[in-house]
Formats: sequence, structure tokens, C-alpha cells
Amino acid sequence: MHAADAEIDGRTFHEVHRLFLDALASARRQNPGCTPGEALVCMAAHFILTWREEVKRGLLRSGPAMRRDDWLCQVPGCSRGAEHLHHIIWKSHGGSDGPPNLTSLCAAHHLQGVHQGNIVVSGQAPDGLTFLVGEEAVVRARLEFPARAAA
Repeated sequence: MHAADAEIDGRTFHEVHRLFLDALASARRQNPGCTPGEALVCMAAHFILTWREEVKRGLLRSGPAMRRDDWLCQVPGCSRGAEHLHHIIWKSHGGSDGPPNLTSLCAAHHLQGVHQGNIVVSGQAPDGLTFLVGEEAVVRARLEFPARAAA
């Protein structure tokens, strides 16, 4: 399963398509005579109004570190956009939300790399980070930093 598949909450394409068509029909009922394109604009406006405050909260939390990292994954060699903030010292191990403890990662490196134990990140952001990749390096790091062993 790909990470993108997991993010659609197990819904099939047909269920998502049906949900979209239902939302489009609802927007057209609310705005009689509008075209499908105008209904789509209404749907987008509704989405923005509904989620505006949550997006603001998320940007306030992640904004400084993401901006510092140019919204890019910080794993060396990766050119993907960053979708996740990673706590270098995990919150469950006492890590803070301060910028030196946060780094920007793409979903793949964060979920399949770090949280599945294939990558170890240590140091302080932005310029003091070390990324260990590969079984031997990760095992060695886990012996040196046992607090990072628990996912």
C-alpha cells in the first residue's frame, strides 16, 4: 500500500467520486442555475470557510520550521516538498516543539523512513542534523541512542 492510499481513509475511488458528485449536486441546489464550474467554486469557497481556522492553527505551529526549510524535505538527496514536521527528539521522549527540534520531511521519508526504523535523525535543526540510513547505521545508532528505538 502506498502512503497516499492510506490517507484516503480506506475509501475506494468510486466512493470518493460519489461523494464529490453529491457535494457538487448540493452546491448546485444551493445556487440554482449555476454551471458545474460555478458549483465547484462554491464548493471550494465552502471548504476554505469551513477549514480556515484549522489551517491557520496548523500554519502557526509548523510555519517557522517549514519556512526555514523552504517547505522541502531535509533528507539529503530528496527534492520532494515537505508535508510533515518531524520531532528530532520525539515528543514521547520529552522533545520540544522548538525549531531546533523540528525538521521538515516528505511523507515517505517520515512515515516509511523514520517511523518504520529505516532512518535515524539526530542533532539540531537546521544545520546540525545527521541522517543515518541503512540497516547497519540504524542498528548502530539505536545502540547509541536507545530512547530512539521505540516508535
